[in-house]
Amino acid sequence: MHYTKFKLNEFVIKSQRILNVTQQNSHVKEAVDRYGYAEERIAEGRRLYNALSETMDRQQRIVGSKVACMADKADRHEQVARLYMKYLKIARIVFEADEEAQVALVLKGPRERVYEKWFYQVSAFCNNLIATPDFVNQMHVFGLEMKDIAGLKEDLNQLQLLSDKGMRMIAEVRKVVKERKQKTIAWQQWLSDYIKIVRIAVQDSDQVSQGWIRQLLSKGE
Repeated sequence: MHYTKFKLNEFVIKSQRILNVTQQNSHVKEAVDRYGYAEERIAEGRRLYNALSETMDRQQRIVGSKVACMADKADRHEQVARLYMKYLKIARIVFEADEEAQVALVLKGPRERVYEKWFYQVSAFCNNLIATPDFVNQMHVFGLEMKDIAGLKEDLNQLQLLSDKGMRMIAEVRKVVKERKQKTIAWQQWLSDYIKIVRIAVQDSDQVSQGWIRQLLSKGE
């Protein structure tokens, strides 16, 4: 098989078929057995294939969980950002002439676009409001209370938990991808040797169609 012609999932399906079909054909099975591919060696190949297949399934599950986590983070980020901007606009009105509050609550300038820097801005806003009840009291005229700021802070904490979880899952994906690549190489190496032996073992056989074996081994069909 020319592995580069197939996507990984397609290769895995076709490569399993090569092993199964050749082993189900009694003439091929007997032929390769004489060249060292007895039951124990075939079992080794199946173990390599099963290990690869299991890792691919695990990768799919982890990637799915990562995508769901990132979607949850994006939704929470949007909710927090919307509420934060509402409170920020009120604070800018209340503390228009209060330089101390402007610095403490990071009221001036644009909002950061990079998550870590944006998170710092929102954290400073919440933490310094909570630490300075007088600031919150001054914002009360526009309907804001300490519980509102505390709620924003809690939402921000939950957002960060999702962000941390997402980073862990990215690391898990990288780990399982590396593992899958290693197991793919191991299975490809075993299968490549097996295919070469099948060709050698049946090349002079009257019981095995050479056209069929060429098609099977080259395309996995």
